[in-house]
Amino acid sequence: MKKCSICSRVYDDSQSFCLDDGTALIVDPTLHTADTVVMTPKKKSRMPFIFVGILTLLVVGIFAAWLILQRSYPDRDSQSNSANIPPVSTPFQIVKSTATPTPIISPSPMSTPENNEVLVANSDVVSTSKTAEFGDPTKSPPIMKTEDHSVLFNLHQCRKSGSSITCDFTFTNKGPDRKFEFVIDRSNLFDELGNTYNGRNGQLASNQGNEPRIIFVSGVTARAQMTFEGIQPNATKITLLRIQYDVGDDNNLEVKFRNVPLLIPK
Repeated sequence: MKKCSICSRVYDDSQSFCLDDGTALIVDPTLHTADTVVMTPKKKSRMPFIFVGILTLLVVGIFAAWLILQRSYPDRDSQSNSANIPPVSTPFQIVKSTATPTPIISPSPMSTPENNEVLVANSDVVSTSKTAEFGDPTKSPPIMKTEDHSVLFNLHQCRKSGSSITCDFTFTNKGPDRKFEFVIDRSNLFDELGNTYNGRNGQLASNQGNEPRIIFVSGVTARAQMTFEGIQPNATKITLLRIQYDVGDDNNLEVKFRNVPLLIPK
């Protein structure tokens, strides 16, 4: 048997050092196994390691759950912050217009082979703002139209300015290539007072004068304009508008528009 010289603890021959103070053991022949208590090394408890492992797993699980929640709701904080931001005030005020828009009068053409006359229902005077007097009125849809000798006549608007009335047209050639002449001085306009006004000047494409003419290519649409002067101040309606023209070998032709809406500036 072996014995510690410091604390006198006894160990079997397989132990070399004292488990309490680490002193090297010495062999004591006086010791016998039967009447001595042999000190065997104590097994270290595993409970601290088990506790640390459980605690580590618990912390990792809580951290992983937090990461999952952050990824599931990434903009929750930004939404709450944006909800608390007051609206930015501007020095401007948006006002919705309550004015009733001016209706576009769609014609109900009833052409007759005798005079190619277009008949429409009676219409009231249409007032307009300054925006209707400028720009290109022929870009708006026509308010009346008719076709004669394979020429489509589109009347876009007639507007009054002082003592004159100007009407804007577009003409489309649906026939072959041929000459086309806009006869201004033989065209006339009638108001609701019974007054008659002859055309004074006009324009067809880029040509101006009393009888502007062009070579009308098939499929081409040409812009045109006709002005009537000396209009009475109390005239507010166009009861009849007669357009005189020549096309190809056919001369002294005409188309008519009745009860044409008249744009009058406020």
